[in-house]
Amino acid sequence: MKISSNLRELRLGRNLTQEQVAEKLNVTRQTVSSYESGRTRPDIDTLVRYSEIYGVELESLIYGIDKSIKTNRCVKLIAKILFVVLVFLVITGSVSYLFANICFPISDGFVGEPPFEWQVHWNLVKLWQVLDNLVYVVSFVGFITLMIMLVASKSKISGKTKLVYAGVLSLMLLIIPVICGIIDPVFSPQEYILTEAVVTFRLWVFLGVEELALVIKNRKQRL
Repeated sequence: MKISSNLRELRLGRNLTQEQVAEKLNVTRQTVSSYESGRTRPDIDTLVRYSEIYGVELESLIYGIDKSIKTNRCVKLIAKILFVVLVFLVITGSVSYLFANICFPISDGFVGEPPFEWQVHWNLVKLWQVLDNLVYVVSFVGFITLMIMLVASKSKISGKTKLVYAGVLSLMLLIIPVICGIIDPVFSPQEYILTEAVVTFRLWVFLGVEELALVIKNRKQRL
């Protein structure tokens, strides 16, 4: 792969603009664009500065993209899929539970075969329970996977990006059940968010453990 392509891939992998890279190199944006398009080739001093900015070996600029770029992309893809799946499960489960209590309320007792409303109500409740359990399992597996990938690899995802992701995901996991709990005439919001509260707590614990593991790993590498 050409040096120009490597420089572009590394910049995109770090979520940097050409203006930001140009400022770090103390050159113009047009110069950075020229390097990335292959119109001009940076000298050895500039390549050294590039390696410092992107946190990679000089050989990675010349011979190939650093593996951390691929890891970053993989981590981000898994994080996006996990986000969508968890939010979908929580929304579907909460709405099912709410629908059961509003549209198919059940009486205290009945004689003979269960009425249709009773059957539908409990089928919806069972669906909510299944989805609730899936939220537990999927979140645990997903968070563990992301934590291991971030700690074991040379991923360069910033702490700010991880905090924003965790904050938005926490908000999405909690706000839908709370809204359903407010509307529900039978159960309160507290009863709706039991699972989501545990999952949210688990998310922040994993994030803290991952950051601590990275700090320990970096200190060992410096010794």
